[in-house]
Amino acid sequence: MFVQNQILRTLSQPGSAARLEQMSAGQSLGTRADLARAVCEAFQFFDAHGRAQVGTCGRALSKLAARGVVTLPGPRSSPPRSGHVRIRVQALPQPAGLPGQVDQVRGLSVVLVETRAQRVLWNTLLAHEHPRGAKRFLGPQLQYLIHSDHGYLGAVGFSAAVLRLAARDTWMGWGEAERRRHLHRVLGLSRLLIRGSCRNLASHVLGRVLRRVAADFAARYNFRPWVVETFVDPAWSGSCFKAANFVPVGVTSGKPRHAHEDARTRKLVLVYELDPTWRAQMQAHTVRRLPVREPHEGLDAWVSNEFGGAPLGDHRLSVRLEKSAALLAEVIGHGIARHTDHDLAAVRGCYRLLGQPASSAVTPENILAPHRARTLERMRSQ
Repeated sequence: MFVQNQILRTLSQPGSAARLEQMSAGQSLGTRADLARAVCEAFQFFDAHGRAQVGTCGRALSKLAARGVVTLPGPRSSPPRSGHVRIRVQALPQPAGLPGQVDQVRGLSVVLVETRAQRVLWNTLLAHEHPRGAKRFLGPQLQYLIHSDHGYLGAVGFSAAVLRLAARDTWMGWGEAERRRHLHRVLGLSRLLIRGSCRNLASHVLGRVLRRVAADFAARYNFRPWVVETFVDPAWSGSCFKAANFVPVGVTSGKPRHAHEDARTRKLVLVYELDPTWRAQMQAHTVRRLPVREPHEGLDAWVSNEFGGAPLGDHRLSVRLEKSAALLAEVIGHGIARHTDHDLAAVRGCYRLLGQPASSAVTPENILAPHRARTLERMRSQ
């Protein structure tokens, strides 16, 4: 099984510094790329296809040079502009005659981006129409164009996963060492753009992409990802992800990545299992998913949400608790027997419930147990 190389960590080890300095002083290494290629050969930094990881090694050497660990040859050319991507000046035409239902869309297809021209189209769609725009992404990546007889309907993009993410890491059940070894098996769904208004188009597209992304990734990088992660801003419901069987596992911390940045919006973290056997492959234990509830969820059935299933020792008592809570809610501030329009049997049942002996399971703690559980679920969403 392919395990990700920890290039920067390996080169930062005490024993590697002298070896790197000796290699960088070699007269035959005229460029930084030559040095990075030699380091890959010496330290066995190869990807799943057996190719030298020259780009990643070069970035690691640049970081070590900034720390004064190693001296690099002078650059032969100016570095490319950070984040620059090729796009068209004019936006792509909007879809023509797009129907209201996804099953009525003609010629819908998911196209893997493989050529430069396709990549320019993908960048152009994102730059002109996605709230986050287009940018250069890190690590292994795949892009898809959503095409139809009506025109281009959207774009989907995958890139490297977030380095550290508490909600995901807790759900994965891995420690620091496992995270370093297997993080490359997590794929980040970094961009999703759906054009026009067509019911169920987003979830349909997600389903089609997720069914093929593991095979497409393996064909390009020679190993298969296990999990896809993505984020949903509070401004969006994320219903298309839930319809595509993504699972919410928590929220981000909202902390900025860099000291000069402002605090970010806390986003919902969702994951999708591409390979249901990944825990066995990683030899990880199963993590119990704690339920999460938004504050407004369940208002239309608040009695069953806040009192249903209370552990009162008898199912009939639990049912009676729900009926009594609904009855009491209608006479707040008054005696329960004051309103003659209530069912007399229900009133008597409420008195019998409240009159249970002290030795019974009908205690304040057990009556409030469902409410406490719902409160914790609502807190997890915040």
